Amino acid sequence: MDSASTVQFHNTSGTPLPERVALLSGIEQARAARFHFEHDRHRWINGRAWVKQQLASHLQVPAPMLHFSATAHGRPFLPDYPGTDFNLSHSGEWIALAICPGNGRIGLDIETIDPAFPALEIAREFFLPEECTWLSRGPIDRFFQLWTAKEALMKATGQGMSLPPDQIRVNLSDDRPVTVTNLQTGTTHPVLSYPGPGNTIVAMVQLCEASIFPHAPGPERGEVSALLHAKSDRT
Repeated sequence: MDSASTVQFHNTSGTPLPERVALLSGIEQARAARFHFEHDRHRWINGRAWVKQQLASHLQVPAPMLHFSATAHGRPFLPDYPGTDFNLSHSGEWIALAICPGNGRIGLDIETIDPAFPALEIAREFFLPEECTWLSRGPIDRFFQLWTAKEALMKATGQGMSLPPDQIRVNLSDDRPVTVTNLQTGTTHPVLSYPGPGNTIVAMVQLCEASIFPHAPGPERGEVSALLHAKSDRT
């Protein structure tokens, strides 16, 4: 994996500064206003403004000029800069951003380790049998190592849940993910998996251009992790 594909992190807690709010478009500010809870609204504003600042610095353009679109699977992209791929993920107060240095596509996921999460029950629905066995023999961190690795590939391909988690095999070495295999195509890709800030796990997958699906604009949706948390809420 290209060493230039670094992950940046930002803590989104706190009241947004006026100069950050000013970076958001009218549509973005209207979206922020729809959040029911103030802390969620503040996190979203801080996160969106920070992402725009980082991408603007990378592209050497003013941040207010950046406009986002999203695929039918909810993957954000910059329609005015088709040669720049990036991916972002958020969990709790943390947001993570990775910018792809070449012509490929990048997938990123960050998840907060929750000791009360029904890991084995969810794993039996979404993971392969050998992954469930490995998970059952270790700490709950293993669930989030597996999930973030799978979601990173799902986001990198742009397929979202049309590439189901049980169609991705996470390959391990020294009890940590090192590659992910797309069982639909038989292709294997390196995955970078490591502890993130706070009590989080991070995974990143970078694909070459031949391994990706084209962007197809659609309504903006939440990322794949929303399904994970929806499943846990019903238990």
